[in-house]
Amino acid sequence: MTQCPHCGEQAMTPLRKTLLGPAQSTGCKRCGGRVSVSATAFFALIPFLLSMILADSWADRGWLLIGGSLAVGFLVMVYIHITFIPLVPRDD
Repeated sequence: MTQCPHCGEQAMTPLRKTLLGPAQSTGCKRCGGRVSVSATAFFALIPFLLSMILADSWADRGWLLIGGSLAVGFLVMVYIHITFIPLVPRDD
């Protein structure tokens, strides 16, 4: 879902979209129109926050379980952000 809402072409790489927040905007690499992610991007944080809580409750069980929990939460967060969070036009 890196399609520009202005021109319909790919606006940015998935990595760039992952680093973009609702308060930031960037130019489409094709048409230059300003785009951002919608405010629903905050919901993509939920899996990572839950993995942090889980990792804290597993603090006495070893670093491998803690690291695995955080890694899975992070990867799920990135997947949700890239796949389901739409780009929206911005007027900056």
